[in-house]
Amino acid sequence: FGSGSIDVDSDSDFRIMNSLNIKFVNGSTAFAGVELELFNYDTVLYASPFYGGNDGASGSDGFIDSEFTVAYEIYNGSSTTEDVDTTLKYHYGVRGKSVEIDMSTSHTETVDVPSFWTKGLVRNIDKNGGTDYYKIQHAIDNASAGDTLNVWAWSYNESILIDESISLIGNSSSTTNIVAGTEEYDSDNPYVVKITADDVVVKNINFTATTSDFDILYSSDTDAISLLNNIFYYSSAFSSSTTTVKLQYGDNHIISGNIIYPGEGSLRLYEVSNCLVNNNLLDSSSGGGGSFHVSSSDNNIFENNTLDDSVYGLFIGGGSDHNIIRNNTVISQSSNCYTCTSYAAIRIESSHNNTIIANNLTLSEKGIRIGGSASRDNTIIDNSISDNNFGIHFYANADYNKVENNVIEDSTSYGIYLDNSTHISFWNNTISSSGTKDLYLENNAISNYVVNTTFSTVSVDITSYLT
Repeated sequence: FGSGSIDVDSDSDFRIMNSLNIKFVNGSTAFAGVELELFNYDTVLYASPFYGGNDGASGSDGFIDSEFTVAYEIYNGSSTTEDVDTTLKYHYGVRGKSVEIDMSTSHTETVDVPSFWTKGLVRNIDKNGGTDYYKIQHAIDNASAGDTLNVWAWSYNESILIDESISLIGNSSSTTNIVAGTEEYDSDNPYVVKITADDVVVKNINFTATTSDFDILYSSDTDAISLLNNIFYYSSAFSSSTTTVKLQYGDNHIISGNIIYPGEGSLRLYEVSNCLVNNNLLDSSSGGGGSFHVSSSDNNIFENNTLDDSVYGLFIGGGSDHNIIRNNTVISQSSNCYTCTSYAAIRIESSHNNTIIANNLTLSEKGIRIGGSASRDNTIIDNSISDNNFGIHFYANADYNKVENNVIEDSTSYGIYLDNSTHISFWNNTISSSGTKDLYLENNAISNYVVNTTFSTVSVDITSYLT
């Protein structure tokens, strides 16, 4: 105002204003889709949805649609001016920034957004107070044992090798995605994620294979792998040889809270011990085999898992002993496996001293199937077994097993079917509404006995007997 003066009483204010346009660029190229908030003195002039408003992000030309009239100085109840702060907050992807804008002149504020804002963010919180990377594998390669890598919500197109004892933790399994397809495929390492180190935690990540060449997660000769609250998924058809998650030759793993969609097999454990597998959903509703396959593995706990639309069910075999199978729900579709007579919701093959307790088993070819000369001293207790073709099937010298307090009902053919198996005790069971017989014994099924068990129909062939 030159040498002039202004007088503002205590009840008034007077503002000196300038015009503002905002443009986002990357170098000389317009940058679209940037969210922002513009704050001037005491007013939010503009806010896009990320900042709680309804205004738009930057357009294809990099500009914000609005031109702003912004206060530069204010006489606020005084004849002395106050400088006014104008703050621009902006955000894209997983990154954001706040800057002050000088409004001493009308102008277009050009904001240069770095190229790396179009990439993900992985932060090693234990390295130099927090070190950032754009790719997960780069963060792993620069990590040390015991480090935690926090993975921001993004889609990371890579396959990874975890060869250090680290924790890899995503923001959320619904928004933190590792996606591997043809460009990421390596025939020498055909996995979306391979773990070769002990003491690894993988949590809150969605692993997706877009080609059937991959198994999704594989680990061998490792201990103490924790897979927590992840999603494992094939977005395209898988081959008959794929397994979604496979761990072998290790101890003390925890697999908890995951959603596992099938390759031909959903979850496979081989020669593992002292593991906990709980609260997982193995969802085969999209098609395929869908199995939980355990072989040569001892002293594990499998509990509170759901196998939905599973063809093959839960298989415990190959000398897998002293395991607890508890509170699981297995829903198999008979239309998928009705002619596959070896399949069952839970199948024990040549394994002993396992406890099958308080499971809900339905719509399978067989609810429980136990066979093989080594399948001894297994306990089947407190299970609900309904709407299967066979309720429980013993075969091929499955001797000295105990069946107690189970409810077996609405079997299409047989409630209990004993074939060449002896010394099986039935205590306090209820067997009802079987289509053919509640109890059926054949082929030298001898020395079996029933105590306080309710049933209506029974058939025993000439080579067998029941006490």
